[in-house]
Amino acid sequence: MAVKRTCPNCGAARVVPIVYGEPKPATMRAAELGLLLTWGCLVYDELPRWACLACEHRWGRLDDADAAAWHGAIGSAMKKARPSPTTRRPPSS
Repeated sequence: MAVKRTCPNCGAARVVPIVYGEPKPATMRAAELGLLLTWGCLVYDELPRWACLACEHRWGRLDDADAAAWHGAIGSAMKKARPSPTTRRPPSS
């Protein structure tokens, strides 16, 4: 079960994981849907892991203890961002 995070700065529940590195199309779609935040291609340990979409506060470190929650949040965002199967339209006359 996913833990609902709240921002330690403003208390809002609009918290998303931050994804680093060259984004793939599915990652960009998830970002466009507000399910995660993409942030640069250079990755190092001191980067924040979570972002608040309400106040733009960023916190957590890539080396902290909740790595499984962070990876789970990204996986969940990617599943939600998958395009739905298109339905076939009848040929036009």
